[in-house]
Amino acid sequence: MQSIRIILNALVFLVLASTFPELCLAQTQNAMQQEQGQNAIMAAVQALQDQVRADLQKAAVSLEKLSKKVDEAADADNQLAELKLQVDAVAKAVSEAMGALENRYNLVSKRLDEIGAPPAAGQPAEDASISGDRKRLQGEKAQMNGVLSDADALGKQAVELADHITDLRRKLFTETLFRHTDINEQFFNDTVAAGQSESFQLWARAALISCGSSSARACSPRSA
Repeated sequence: MQSIRIILNALVFLVLASTFPELCLAQTQNAMQQEQGQNAIMAAVQALQDQVRADLQKAAVSLEKLSKKVDEAADADNQLAELKLQVDAVAKAVSEAMGALENRYNLVSKRLDEIGAPPAAGQPAEDASISGDRKRLQGEKAQMNGVLSDADALGKQAVELADHITDLRRKLFTETLFRHTDINEQFFNDTVAAGQSESFQLWARAALISCGSSSARACSPRSA
């Protein structure tokens, strides 16, 4: 049936071409323009996907290098603070790359919803252009799913590295705080001990002076 339909369409086209050559020429030009437009869209979509893949690859390399630097600077808060800024910048780049592709993904999904599912068995066949659009858009969506999945994993990796840096800095701060607390506590204890010794000496000196000006009985222990 499909072959017969194609043959009949070809015959109709030939008849129209011989009867209304200008009309057929216009239709042919319109078809060529539509094809050129589709090719331009496909080229732009491919360029977008290639750019996003390149950005993600660059981000993956940057994260790997930053991860090694974080391990080397685990005890240096200033370096960790700088590395945190760099990791945040990579995470932002990944998010922007995902955003550009997600916009196209949403457009493709909306168009597929408009086209709908193919006709069921026994229903009239749909136009070939619609079938071609569905197939092309489904293939594009599948490709974008793979890229977006990679971008999502990379984004999570960036967030985990940023959180790791934050944990290291918190640990350093806590250790520094306790170290200062130990020093201050020792200083306080030494100060108190010195103060107690000095107070005892002053009390003893005052007691001797008091005994010197009083009778020996007043300074001697009381008998039971």
